[in-house]
Amino acid sequence: MAWGAKFAIASTRSVLHGQRAVLGLAHIPHSGGGGEAGAFVRLLDQVAQANPGVGAFVADDAFHGTHIDQLQTSTGIPVISPPKRLDKKRGSMIIGQYG
Repeated sequence: MAWGAKFAIASTRSVLHGQRAVLGLAHIPHSGGGGEAGAFVRLLDQVAQANPGVGAFVADDAFHGTHIDQLQTSTGIPVISPPKRLDKKRGSMIIGQYG
């Protein structure tokens, strides 16, 4: 389920200082369709087809392994996304005060 604006927006930096250029926009359905990540996978597939010079996609933490794998496989473009938060029970390492 998507909360908030319910739209997926793909953008890039503009040549104008402090501006963004919108590359695509898609509605995120209330249910079904893979939710936020599913909408972004479909949108970024379209962005990749329309813009062959895309070097990488940077995503928020809505993307996980399945979505990253699907997008990288379909486009050949790497996806940069933060890892899931780990804790002592889920395999993290504590280094000093971090972890």
